[in-house]
Amino acid sequence: MADKPRVITYVDHTIFTTIAQSFSEDERIFHEQQAIHSLWRHHKEESIRLVSCGKDIETDLIFWFNKQGCCVTDTLRARDAIDEFDRWGMIPRETIRRYKQALMLFEQIDSLPQVFNEQMERNREQNVYTIILKEILMKDTYEKTMTDFSEEIESILEECARNLHMWYTEEDWANLKRTDYRLNWDILKSTLIRMNKKPLFDGKEGEHVRYLFGLLNRTVGLTKKSCPKLPVEKGHRNFIITTVIKKYAQCKEERNARHIYNCIRHGISLLLTTDDDLITTFNKKKHLLTSYPGLRYTKLTLLFPSELEYRLVSNRVK
Repeated sequence: MADKPRVITYVDHTIFTTIAQSFSEDERIFHEQQAIHSLWRHHKEESIRLVSCGKDIETDLIFWFNKQGCCVTDTLRARDAIDEFDRWGMIPRETIRRYKQALMLFEQIDSLPQVFNEQMERNREQNVYTIILKEILMKDTYEKTMTDFSEEIESILEECARNLHMWYTEEDWANLKRTDYRLNWDILKSTLIRMNKKPLFDGKEGEHVRYLFGLLNRTVGLTKKSCPKLPVEKGHRNFIITTVIKKYAQCKEERNARHIYNCIRHGISLLLTTDDDLITTFNKKKHLLTSYPGLRYTKLTLLFPSELEYRLVSNRVK
């Protein structure tokens, strides 16, 4: 009898970021973390095959690490960046361990060829990507909402950048390899206090500040490379801040649409995620795809790791 074919399952970045979270935060997260580890055992035993498109998943992970304040610029040097973040001394060792565990799991999945060509897709009158984005994922009109970014964030970054010469010595500024987390945090904390904002870094309450910290680290890094002498001229400060915000102002729906597009183009029927809103939205509206030629026979389902694990145990995966 021939071996049963492996079930191919596409994973998005939330699978790895869920592993990077603490067990104690949420019972549902704990349940999904356990399921993810179980699915990785199935992957190693070759009963399923976990895949993703390398470039898209890498971009999502880089964005996520930076939102935690950790200055990761590419996945090849991510461990070094995490070690440097650890040396700051403000991040719990358990958190660092989980970051590395998430990275290890990411390295174990199979990478699919890149199929998304943004320019080509946008030039088509009715392209698959835009149909997914506009008809399925966008709630109302196709508007790119940058909810994570505001004038307030720009003003905080501008205030930090304006005062860099008061904090950095010439020697420290000339060091292009190192991210000085301790000094950058002192700059951000001082700025927030002056603006009557709480410099909370930990837990759910510190989410926004960690995000700001990640943006500041990237702002300082790019400014160091482009401006060898302090202080930094206002026009250049604004240019750097605009560049950083443009790079990290990624619309969540656009990122999700890419992964769904990848699944359709590669003929994959299962997409694994822990994004509850994404699962609900897509599975509720995916029937709309059938009205478009070429998408009529799309059989993609989005599901939680725990649901896939149950299907595997119950022998209900097709």
